[in-house]
Amino acid sequence: MPLTVFFVKLLGKIACYLLFLSFSISSFSQENCSNSKDDDRDGLIDLQDPDCHCELKTTINLLKNPSFEQYDRCPTYRWYEDSTTINDWKFGIVLGWLVGMYYNYSCQGDSAFVASNLPIPSLPLPDGKGFVMINQATSNRPDFQEKDAYKCYIGQCLQQPLIKGDDYTFTFYTGFGKTNPRSDSKSAQPFRVGIYGHTDCSAIPFGKINVGSGCPLNYEGWVQLGVAIVKGNENWVPVSVKLTITKNINALLIGPDCTIVSPGADDFNSAQNYLDKLQLSETINFNFKKILIQNGNACIGTYTLKAPFIDGATYQWYKDSIAISGATGSLYHVAQFNGSGFYNVRISRGNNCETTDALHIPFSKLVSLYIPADTFICKNEILEIASSVNGILYEWNGGNSDSVIKVVQPGSYNIVAYDTNGCRRPFVVNVRYQDCDKCTIYMPNAFTPNNDGLNDILRGSANCSIDDYSFQIYNRWGQKVFESNTIINGWDGTHNNKPLPGGAYIYVVRFKNSSFEAKYKLLKGYVNLIR
Repeated sequence: MPLTVFFVKLLGKIACYLLFLSFSISSFSQENCSNSKDDDRDGLIDLQDPDCHCELKTTINLLKNPSFEQYDRCPTYRWYEDSTTINDWKFGIVLGWLVGMYYNYSCQGDSAFVASNLPIPSLPLPDGKGFVMINQATSNRPDFQEKDAYKCYIGQCLQQPLIKGDDYTFTFYTGFGKTNPRSDSKSAQPFRVGIYGHTDCSAIPFGKINVGSGCPLNYEGWVQLGVAIVKGNENWVPVSVKLTITKNINALLIGPDCTIVSPGADDFNSAQNYLDKLQLSETINFNFKKILIQNGNACIGTYTLKAPFIDGATYQWYKDSIAISGATGSLYHVAQFNGSGFYNVRISRGNNCETTDALHIPFSKLVSLYIPADTFICKNEILEIASSVNGILYEWNGGNSDSVIKVVQPGSYNIVAYDTNGCRRPFVVNVRYQDCDKCTIYMPNAFTPNNDGLNDILRGSANCSIDDYSFQIYNRWGQKVFESNTIINGWDGTHNNKPLPGGAYIYVVRFKNSSFEAKYKLLKGYVNLIR
């Protein structure tokens, strides 16, 4: 063998060996974060720190837009074409105005519509802000048959076909709405969910508008892949179904099974259930290691998250990929002050570790929304009771829906605020008339300094120009914690740049307007700092 050829082969073997060694070390570093570099020097290894790339456990989902978060426009509720606003999905057999079967709390009107017309979905949603409603309607006529029932379905053409003989698992959440005092609609209990397949994608959308067709098995080419009988108590229930694939399947349809819901006392009976967070994968690849919400929701401002329990494992929780100090158990409590974000957990055992999918945790602005219980209006004045806040809609006095509430006369106003998480919060505001020819200052009775842009600063508002002004805050021990000599500068709930605890504080306001009267006026009262 020529010497040149020998060295070329030798260098080639060395290069292959170094490549293999490099790959082996890289693979090991992806399994072990213990030797990673703490690049922000906080004593914790974040997910973006060098060499910390625990294996992210994900599963290929054969469904597109599985949590209904992608849509081309907000839905309306009168025309059948609008039921196609959701990306990649199509509806079938829609009854009358129930074409609005897609809802997304990112849309300004959906929160109020759902809360007013349908069984109220439990919060938080299993994933994101979008979900679909599955309606089914029955008559108690003696000649009524299943093939005449109105049953609504949602379907799509799969990303890749289900192969005959292979094993697949389909998981989803079904929702049982809470009883709505403003609506006679209800959820089916139990809800019998059917999963159907077809070889041809042109078979969807299934059925015709305003024509009862029963279940898909009444039509040629559809086969039943699985059925789940689900019971719930005004909540979301996780469901897992093993599918039976007897021929290659390209189109999937989900909705009521081929039984008839029990008719009501009236001639016509309908029921609404909800679907969210769908996943279809080969059973051998299915990954159940997800973070679950054990309790809490966006509306009350707290959550308890539960990681998969693995015996002998250690845990580290993250928010937006940043390690959370002290969060090293299988449970993690997320409070309002933690803020919205994406949470996941690294589970380590020996030299191996896995990182769960990120779970988005939202918080409602309604928790810190402030609308005064008592206020005043001057003669010939327009009073703004509730200000415009992005993502919040108000329903008040007879069903008016507005992004801001302004009134022109005294009285009692009933207000319900809705947000993009589907949360609702009621307020009652008593507006009294005040002689505004006299100079006065109004001081709120509460504020929420949490940097969300709502009621973060406590300050007075005057109905006249102020010549001289003094504003002081005292804690319950009489210690002065804040002082200002201008009405523009308010209190942010801190003292010496440190946040003070929530509770009652005393305010003292001293002011004068020489145009009205030469004497100083003094106001004293209590304000509630809410954390």
